[in-house]
Amino acid sequence: MRRSLAVVVLAVVIGALLGGTVFRDEIAQARALAQSVVVSNTPAQAVPVREQNLDAQGNIKVRASVTPITDGGGGVLLAGTPSSQLYASPPTATALSIRLSPGIFFLQFTYQGNEVAAFSGPAQDGNAAIVLALTRPISFDRITCSGSSSSERCTVGWIGAEP
Repeated sequence: MRRSLAVVVLAVVIGALLGGTVFRDEIAQARALAQSVVVSNTPAQAVPVREQNLDAQGNIKVRASVTPITDGGGGVLLAGTPSSQLYASPPTATALSIRLSPGIFFLQFTYQGNEVAAFSGPAQDGNAAIVLALTRPISFDRITCSGSSSSERCTVGWIGAEP
């Protein structure tokens, strides 16, 4: 430990001696090349700025207008013995509300044969109640409910995406 500390101190002393004697001119020339830059935002020396969130008329956008949803919502009640609801005109949902009775194994949303969303039911350690506000809307043309008996139920409601 003492030896490594002595080596570090010796290196610092040698560097200071070389910098102050042998390399004195090179250090002085390098310092002369450095320029001071001062940025101040005073009325006399204002820093130019430009708004970036402007509309087509050059006005600042405060909030984008939002068109309310006025159509496209729906709901369905399905029995738990594998049953499906087909939609000839596929709904598009922006939010889902799902209630599954205790004997439900799963609930599945598909579109053109592709799985869009699937939820495990309470019989498979899933949730009995699910409420989702979707960040991206989903479209589906079939909802399938599977449970232990025909007395089990899948209740699905959705908020549409039609302006």
